[in-house]
Amino acid sequence: MKYHETDNYSFLLGNNHYVYDHKEDENSLHLFVKSKPHSCKCPECGQESRKLHATYKRDLQDTPIHCKQTYLHANVYKYECENPSCACKVFTETLPFAKSSQVRTDALNSLILGVSMFLSNEGASKVLALLGAKVSNDTIQRLYDRIEFIDNPDVEEVGIDDVAIRKGQTYATAVYDLKDHHLIAVLEGRDAETLTGWLKNHQKIRLVARDRASAYAAAINAVLPDCVQVADRFHLLQNLLEYLKDIFKAEMPSAIYIKDGKILEQAPEKIQREKKPDKKYLSTLHYDNSPPVNPDGSEHSYDNKNHCLSRKQYKDQAENRKKKRQLILEVRQFWERLEKKKITTVARYFGISSPTAKRYIQMSASEIESMDSPKNYKKRDSPMNKWLNIIFKMMLDGHSDETIYFYIREQEEFTESMEQLARYIYLIGKNNFPGRIPFNAQYLIEYVMPPDVICFKRMEILKYLLTCDPKAQKNKELDKYIDLIKENFPAVLYAETVFKEFRTILMGNEPEKLDGFLEKYSNGCLASFCNGIKKDIAPVKNAISHPESSGFVEGNNNKFKLIKRIVYGRSGLVNLEKKCKLAFMPKTGKFSLQDLV
Repeated sequence: MKYHETDNYSFLLGNNHYVYDHKEDENSLHLFVKSKPHSCKCPECGQESRKLHATYKRDLQDTPIHCKQTYLHANVYKYECENPSCACKVFTETLPFAKSSQVRTDALNSLILGVSMFLSNEGASKVLALLGAKVSNDTIQRLYDRIEFIDNPDVEEVGIDDVAIRKGQTYATAVYDLKDHHLIAVLEGRDAETLTGWLKNHQKIRLVARDRASAYAAAINAVLPDCVQVADRFHLLQNLLEYLKDIFKAEMPSAIYIKDGKILEQAPEKIQREKKPDKKYLSTLHYDNSPPVNPDGSEHSYDNKNHCLSRKQYKDQAENRKKKRQLILEVRQFWERLEKKKITTVARYFGISSPTAKRYIQMSASEIESMDSPKNYKKRDSPMNKWLNIIFKMMLDGHSDETIYFYIREQEEFTESMEQLARYIYLIGKNNFPGRIPFNAQYLIEYVMPPDVICFKRMEILKYLLTCDPKAQKNKELDKYIDLIKENFPAVLYAETVFKEFRTILMGNEPEKLDGFLEKYSNGCLASFCNGIKKDIAPVKNAISHPESSGFVEGNNNKFKLIKRIVYGRSGLVNLEKKCKLAFMPKTGKFSLQDLV
């Protein structure tokens, strides 16, 4: 035969154990296993023993098979040590797939850690349950409590930055390895004292990539004066950008208006324009004027009338209904007291006809109660009647009033006035959908610039100037008028010149050119920016001459924050640190979940 059935389970249990039975039900799978050899080495003296002392069973939850809870029921042997001089008298054989005292296999513990790495403990517990592994959030926490990450005091290059634990209130300091970018430590706080204590235990650090934080600079200078500090180029450009924004706000209007190739001194008056419908979307809608129906197939009634209850006519009708209701109640009470039940007696007493008296007596409680509301009389014929069912059905389907308005207006058969259409959209929405915002045709009107006027926002111009990537798509309209804007606003040319000069120096390899830049701009609008660089001149020049950067730190912080938002809770900063360290460990290249369980 080409294929042969196998009973080799070494891939699952190791070479010394085999499955001798199994049971399966709808939700679980049970495998019964035992060892092949009948001898074991003493863990103390190492002598082989074949003297059986006893057997007992270990029930272990294993990784699920076909999303069913899977259990290994192992027959475990106890042996007596045959070495009379050995202090160990009785010992238990070891299982290759589970450590002593465990109720789960090592493989399942690895699965639990892998699933919970990017989830909260509670969330991981629910996901694992769907996969077929029954484990509580407290059990997952205990697995993390057992993990010990060994600190490496010989690390030489690190990246440091602060991360928000609770934005605006609580912060921590994250330290990353510059070589493989994994997380080394999470320190409570972001002041110099926090970092100083950690640096004292890592004296071999020779290079630190950091942002412009003065607290970190002070701590590094105090503990490791010979350490090379590299400022982050991104933060340097960001600092310059903040100053350029202030210059733009001080010297330029919020918007620039251009007409006929000239810059206007004042903003032109806006003109009214009706919003344009999304014709592509409207073409996907198809409604007819057939009456709306209920789930049971009966016609669904709705109110499309204008009930102006404040008018005298409606007030008089309401008063008449109140009197009539009172008369009906009196007739019914009189009928109940009457010994000889005769309709004619009631009719003569109240001065009404016998059929009317009979109808009042036979009215139900719900009919009497409905008299508090005006009757919904049949509406007279109107050209708009052929669109009312469409309006109601579109509202029922959740379409906006704006969509309904444009859908009906775009129909070839629609010849009625726009005011009538808007009025019925308002009435049907108001009478039948209490939570719906009443339709106002003014919402369809927008105020825009005259078509011959071009408007550019202040920040739009600044973004155009600072876009250096040749592949980036620039504003083609602004490209036509940028020279005109530079002629009229010197701040635009100044900002462009400053940014390009500083960026060229920062991205180059000649740190000595920075001195010329600082000398050139130290007495103008950028005096404060230049003074800040002078205080941190060595790390800034290192950013120019060294290939290292803390850019990866910003990326890692985003990952750190994502994990924090998912998992951070009652377990505190210690658990968050372990979760994040575990999440970054695969970057080291020597990581295995099996080593942690």
